[in-house]
Amino acid sequence: MIWTNIRPTTYRTSTNRSNHRNPFNGLNRLTRPEVNTYETDEAFTLELALPGWDKQEVDLKVDGELLIVTGEQETEDTPNYRRREFGLTSFEKSFHLPDTVDVDGIVATLERGILAIGLPKVPEAQPIRKEIEVA
Repeated sequence: MIWTNIRPTTYRTSTNRSNHRNPFNGLNRLTRPEVNTYETDEAFTLELALPGWDKQEVDLKVDGELLIVTGEQETEDTPNYRRREFGLTSFEKSFHLPDTVDVDGIVATLERGILAIGLPKVPEAQPIRKEIEVA
């Protein structure tokens, strides 16, 4: 199983914006993308919701037993929203990798706002299935 380790970092959505109605003073509370995870016999898969992001704005790295996913977008042309429920500008999210993950085989794609990260299992961790014919 993959455990999420959310680092308690806060990012500003804009450095020149101030909203007296916002008790967080312009801080974007949505500093981490939502994540789906699932497991098959062959791999774990992580899906991060990143609407409007390009692959050049996202970085992935493995540091020891952590997979760290970070992203940063330019905010120069961001409108002065009255309400904003989505639209990360920066984030960092990390995941503890189990020993069963083949780190060299990790792949990632970003399509239609979903960053899919494939974490293949080492062959020893995959179940062995064999049909045996009865003689």
